[in-house]
Amino acid sequence: MQEVNGFAALLSSPLDLESALKAMDYRSWLGLVVKRRGNVSLGLCLINEDTEEFSAVHGEFYGVNIKRTSDLEVDNLPGVLATSDGSYSFVLPVDGTLIFARDQLGTKPLYYASGAGGFGIASDPRVLEQSFSNVNLAEPGVLYKAAQNSLTQISFNTLNYTIQDVKHDEALRTIARLLEESVQRRVAHKRKIVLGFSGGIDSAILSILSAKYTKINAATICVRDSIDYKTCERIADRLGIHLKMIVIDERVIKDTVKGLHNMMQFTSAMHASIACIVYLLAKLTRDEGADALMLGQLADELFGGYARYLKYLKISAEKVSNALFSDVKNAHRDNFCRDEIASSPFTRLLLPYASLDLVKYAVNLPVNLKLNSKTGARKIILRELAKTLGIDDELANREKKAMQFSSGIFKIVSKLNL
Repeated sequence: MQEVNGFAALLSSPLDLESALKAMDYRSWLGLVVKRRGNVSLGLCLINEDTEEFSAVHGEFYGVNIKRTSDLEVDNLPGVLATSDGSYSFVLPVDGTLIFARDQLGTKPLYYASGAGGFGIASDPRVLEQSFSNVNLAEPGVLYKAAQNSLTQISFNTLNYTIQDVKHDEALRTIARLLEESVQRRVAHKRKIVLGFSGGIDSAILSILSAKYTKINAATICVRDSIDYKTCERIADRLGIHLKMIVIDERVIKDTVKGLHNMMQFTSAMHASIACIVYLLAKLTRDEGADALMLGQLADELFGGYARYLKYLKISAEKVSNALFSDVKNAHRDNFCRDEIASSPFTRLLLPYASLDLVKYAVNLPVNLKLNSKTGARKIILRELAKTLGIDDELANREKKAMQFSSGIFKIVSKLNL
């Protein structure tokens, strides 16, 4: 499969793909190209030199090589994908059909639509909306096969929710191993990465683990006199990591949000604020000549980082466990899509906490390893992991606000007419 930064594919559709594909021009680092074979049209957002491959993968498979179309046995795909870590969506045209899927967590966006105009899939729904009236978000962990008059689905999703009786020390060792393996897979063959850093435990852990395998530059985006402005450099110094702080003002924020409007629709000021930060971090990553941007997304959903989880815990352990699992399962609808789109004009995105093995293990940990309603502690086991990595107790136990608030950006974005 050819690695791209987004794609669209049509099956027996009259849609002018060359024209429709321009809706994804923001993704095309090296231009857009359309290929055709029989009744299939394939549009690609290029990030490398075009190849002869008539298939595409947006993202990466980790620890398994299924990029070569000639090596694929379609019947075996569900089994291979079920056990494969990755951050991807792909399309594989086979004998006049379209086979496509997203990874089990849905870290890459992918949409599909059908009607009198044939069948289509795309990384951006606006491509399909030019010809189809009913556009659907592809479900994570489902292998789709679209033929002339049918659409079949095979689930390869192995993410299950059954709380296990796991002891503290065993959980700590396993999380440490799974997270380090995730980081190592994601930074493999990358010379340098930029790590989004807001002084919290999630990014602090990633800074230590990533530095074992590649060169990292930490970066903070914030406004003057914000919490991050006052604290992040001091925290980075204590961790022994190089930090680049980008201080922005209201004009930059307004211009960034305006530009992002051409790529996505915002559901709230909070989402717009996060998208703004990710966009500016991604731009810095490109300007620094780094290979990818790493973020700590999904750590809060996995380990109980949000204050609302303590409220649920006061109701019952079952209530908070259900909420945690639901938030992990639904991260693909807003959070992952938002961050992927915001970073896509500039760089690849690495999300080590969104590792299949780590997620499958962490969602089933008992609540007492994540939250304590009496002390108000959150992300308990993650803070213990930080201490084993040499992070001092003060930093490991430091509570902080989410980056959209601590950066001061939400306060400005909330006043904009979104």
